[in-house]
Amino acid sequence: MYKWTFFLLFFAQVLIAQDQPKPYVLDGYISLMQQNLIFDHPLTGKKSLITDNLLHHRLNFKYFLNEKWTFRADLRNRMLWGEFTKLNTQSPLFAKALDQSANDAITLSASLTEKDGIIVHSVLDRLFVEYSGEKWEIRLGRQRINWGINTIWNPNDIFNTASFFDFDYVEQPGSDALRVSRYIGLSDKIELAVSPNKDFDKWTAALLWKTHYKSYDWQFLSGWMEDELVVGTGWAGSIKNLGFKGEISGFLNDKTNVDNTLSATTSIDYSFKKGLYASLGLLYNSHGETQIPFQEIFSFQVSPKNLYPYRWAIATQFSFPFNPLLTGSLAVIYSPVKAQPLFLNPNFTYNVSNNWELSLISQMIFSNDLARKYRNNLDGVFVRLKYHY
Repeated sequence: MYKWTFFLLFFAQVLIAQDQPKPYVLDGYISLMQQNLIFDHPLTGKKSLITDNLLHHRLNFKYFLNEKWTFRADLRNRMLWGEFTKLNTQSPLFAKALDQSANDAITLSASLTEKDGIIVHSVLDRLFVEYSGEKWEIRLGRQRINWGINTIWNPNDIFNTASFFDFDYVEQPGSDALRVSRYIGLSDKIELAVSPNKDFDKWTAALLWKTHYKSYDWQFLSGWMEDELVVGTGWAGSIKNLGFKGEISGFLNDKTNVDNTLSATTSIDYSFKKGLYASLGLLYNSHGETQIPFQEIFSFQVSPKNLYPYRWAIATQFSFPFNPLLTGSLAVIYSPVKAQPLFLNPNFTYNVSNNWELSLISQMIFSNDLARKYRNNLDGVFVRLKYHY
């Protein structure tokens, strides 16, 4: 895998160096991020600090074979080192957690763990060929199948569920799949997607119908996700000047010891004249818990059936451009359960130049402790410098 990684990097630099027009698009970014985790020490109870570093490189390559055929290959490289990585290099689960494509039909990733606490991971998270005609679209290979409509949570996104907390992976993971789309008339579209797996019980296949009715965009889906029947719907429209979106998915299982699952979310949003954007959303997760502690926010296994670890969640988001160079945002998620977990996510991004940006990002958790005292349990502070090319 690493031989292919180095070859693609070398090939990319050769292409970038050529000035003449070519039938391809080549871009990406390099970022360096320091991660600081502030937490309550389990023995002393005092605040402790642990740091880590992430070097993230991305290369996006798209080649236009002709007017209808396109080839795409995107490479993601990461190197992690620091105190947190050193503590976790002894566990094979940590390196495995980095590989979000481990269950795909084809292995297109590789990890290298050093004894001194360095992890290097590479993955081709996009690798597909696509045909685009007047009424038909066909895509085969590793791709992002985005069936989600809502802003934060997407129960309809059954092929590649993304975590809201993984802010450094804006492209989101892909799946090995065949997707066939057929446009009907001006507003209707039917899409069939099949994602195989090494384990037959983990195949996902579904049919999606998109249409427009009475100023709303609607979608309906039905199929199989792993070993469960899934049916769902989603909508996007407006109530006067408010944007109104939502998604509902039901997962039906014929096993006697497994409960059926309902995942539903809805949101409203509004853009003010001076640039302020605000949204308010609600999530219901029948698979969610009401008694688990705040630690589950970062350790639970995200899926369309389990988009957040708690039964109910209320989310609000704000973003505002203070000036052409500085933008700020804030996300707040609260769950009305026993632990009363409150998640805060402020973010400030400054455009240093046309291709450079500097970000300060924080993730903070507040909740009840064992003594029923409400306190700040965990803080993550991230400083990231990013270069786009």
